[in-house]
Amino acid sequence: MEKKKNKNKNKNKNKNKNNNNKNKNKNKKNNNKKRKKRKRRWRRTRRKRKTRRWMKQESSGWLVSAWL
Repeated sequence: MEKKKNKNKNKNKNKNKNNNNKNKNKNKKNNNKKRKKRKRRWRRTRRKRKTRRWMKQESSGWLVSAWL
């Protein structure tokens, strides 16, 4: 009787271990996807950022006066 209870306990332990690992892998995959998306977004908007900054400097006038 006593042995059987322990056997089940161990089985459950193993089950939990497997599930934890599965979830870990899932999370890893999802986090990587998110990281890739963030990188892509940053890369995509970089050009816009540069031109915006340039226009801002031009409109403030200090760039133009530096060339004269």
